[in-house]
Amino acid sequence: TDRSGNIIDVNHRMCEFTGYNDQELIGSLPSLYVTEPKRMQELIRLTQLQERVSNYELTFHSRKGIFTMVSCNALVVYRKNTTDFMGIFVAARDITQQKFLEQQLQEKHQELQQQYHLLQEADQLKSEFLANMSHELRTPLNSIIGFCEMLYEELVGPLSTKQKSCLGETLNSSHHLLRLINDVLDLAKVESGKMVFEPEP
Repeated sequence: TDRSGNIIDVNHRMCEFTGYNDQELIGSLPSLYVTEPKRMQELIRLTQLQERVSNYELTFHSRKGIFTMVSCNALVVYRKNTTDFMGIFVAARDITQQKFLEQQLQEKHQELQQQYHLLQEADQLKSEFLANMSHELRTPLNSIIGFCEMLYEELVGPLSTKQKSCLGETLNSSHHLLRLINDVLDLAKVESGKMVFEPEP
């Protein structure tokens, strides 16, 4: 661009970005060919102020409605061997594909984060279910064991040898089932972070 910001020269890539030929572009303002004209004006202003700007992102729109995202590097051009400001040179690199991949990656990351939170919630619900279920199973089982022990010890009347043997098997199975339920309850406590350690010699 010249000192006023008008285009004085372009290459074939600028023509591709905009859909206009060099004769149509020369003499016009570059802000006419981007989606955010104020950002293009800001690029020109910053370059004049700082003499060099790097990785400044813009989006060109062509006359056919095609959008091209670019990363621009701009620098001030001086007349040879002087400090006489001639204009600004801008080089734009097409980053459309890169931006598309970045967006896909970000969307995938958000999706994975959401799935991770759902898994955590499901795991917490599973642990709570195990803990509640274990408590609910243990309560009636304790009653069964208590009454079986009363019968086995003949507190409610005498038993035959066969009856006592059957009750003994029932008690053994009940105690085994209680140990299994306690193990499930301990596992649920570990997973929910509620396990209490009681050190003993």
